[in-house]
Amino acid sequence: MIIKSINKLQKYFTSHIILYHSTFSEIPKEIKDGLHNIHPEVLFKQITWYKNNFDIVKVDELFNSSDIKGKMSITFDDGYQSVADEAIPILKELKVPCTIFFNGCSMENSIFWRDKIRFIINQNLIEDFLKYFNNERKISSLTRHNFYKQTKSPMINSKFIDSLCDKFLKDKHRKLKLTNYCFSSQNQLIDDSLVSYGNHSYNHYVLSSLSIAEQEIEISKNHKILEACSNKSKIFSIPFGGPKDFNLKTIEIIKKYGYEGVLFSQDKINFLPNKKNVYGLERFMAPNSDTGLHKFLPKVLLRSVLL
Repeated sequence: MIIKSINKLQKYFTSHIILYHSTFSEIPKEIKDGLHNIHPEVLFKQITWYKNNFDIVKVDELFNSSDIKGKMSITFDDGYQSVADEAIPILKELKVPCTIFFNGCSMENSIFWRDKIRFIINQNLIEDFLKYFNNERKISSLTRHNFYKQTKSPMINSKFIDSLCDKFLKDKHRKLKLTNYCFSSQNQLIDDSLVSYGNHSYNHYVLSSLSIAEQEIEISKNHKILEACSNKSKIFSIPFGGPKDFNLKTIEIIKKYGYEGVLFSQDKINFLPNKKNVYGLERFMAPNSDTGLHKFLPKVLLRSVLL
């Protein structure tokens, strides 16, 4: 099998970084469509396989190591509570480190705005939303078919879309209650040497869609929350993780707050680390299937050869 062949080659390849988001045993129906979720049983099988074939280290060590061949890191974005409930016990059992990049808004009584988008989609409210804001020129590019993707376009201010979601749900669907599925308190952050925490911005807005002042607020507010964590990462996880999702001002602000590198998440081979005057590494989103590794890992290893 392909997996067995790859097993013999791991030590000859450079590092790679795996990206997870939520790890619900049962995904809440109201956010299911559009959510990257890995079932805990699948997660256990994947992490076990990684541990048997790689030296798993924290992402900061990967960035700072002079020899990264055969090493890999495990990261989680967005700070879903299911990661603390379902994933961390697995990693602790296997004695594997990870870094969780969270958005602080959920700890201060705000719902993660991408969950609001998923909620609107899963409740079949897209057309209602578009009709309600029919005269709003700033979102004229939104359609029923491109709603999920276009709401994260760098051409539309994410903060503005978030405010429209709040207004729409309050004015038209007040009875519908959206649950906060992310960390709702700093007390929920697990204090363990295997777990580090990193900055994923305060609200997870598309940073390049914001003004310079708005970008600094996003980065600095989350930075302040992280100051209370004992195990802090000096790596910054770019929300959405593509080349159009940040700009040179983003990098200047990130460096201003002492971050030493950034993580991308295009889930494909790219050469971003050589662009925009920043040291960055790519990540690949894990498939929700242990058998799916046969398609996933060759892509990761091909990138290793090209680096």
